[in-house]
Amino acid sequence: MTALTVLADPTTVKVNGASTLGTSGGSGTGAVTYQVISGPCTVSGATLTGLGPGSCSRTVTTAADGVYADATSDPATITVDLAPQSPLTLLANPTTLEVNGISALDTTGGNGTGAVTYQLVSGPCSVSGSTLTGLGAGSCVVTATKAEDAVYAAITSKRATVTVELVPQSPLTLLANPTTVEVSGASALSATGGNGTGAERKSVV
Repeated sequence: MTALTVLADPTTVKVNGASTLGTSGGSGTGAVTYQVISGPCTVSGATLTGLGPGSCSRTVTTAADGVYADATSDPATITVDLAPQSPLTLLANPTTLEVNGISALDTTGGNGTGAVTYQLVSGPCSVSGSTLTGLGAGSCVVTATKAEDAVYAAITSKRATVTVELVPQSPLTLLANPTTVEVSGASALSATGGNGTGAERKSVV
C-alpha cells in the first residue's frame, strides 16, 4: 500500500475562501474522509473553508475495504490570510479653509468593522478624531486607515490635501489729521480697522 497524502488546491486561502481537498497514494476502494485537526477552518465533503486567519492542519482517511486496512495521512497545513479591503478614499469638507478653521474628515470604501483613524502626514494642521484644524497658512496632507477585523486586513487611503489660507482682515481705513496742509506742513497718519498684529505701512500713491 502506497503512502496516503492529503492535497489542497489552493494551499493558501483568504478568510471565507475555500480550498478543494484531494488525495494521492493509498490503496483500495474505501471511502475517503477529510478532517481538520487544528486551526480556524471547517471541512464539508472535500471542501475546506477558512473561518479566520491562521494555519489549519488537516488529514485524510481512507476506510478499510475487503483487502486493505484503513489509512490516515500525515497532517498537512493550509494558510488562511485576512482578505484585502476594497480601496479606501479619504474625503475632506471643505478642502480649503482659513487659519483656525476646521474640515470634517470622512471615508468611503473599505470593508469590515475595523475602526477608521485619520493621520496628519505634513503641514500646519492638527487632527483630533475626524476633525482637521488649520493652524497656519499652507498645505496639509492627511491619510485615513481602516483597521483590520476578523475578516479583512487593514488598509490606508491615498493622501489627500487640505489648503489653509490666511484670514482676510476687516476693512482698513486711513485717517489724516489734518486733511489739508500748507507746503512743508505735516499731517499725522493713522488707521482704524484691520485685524492681527501685522505692522502698518503707509504709502504715498
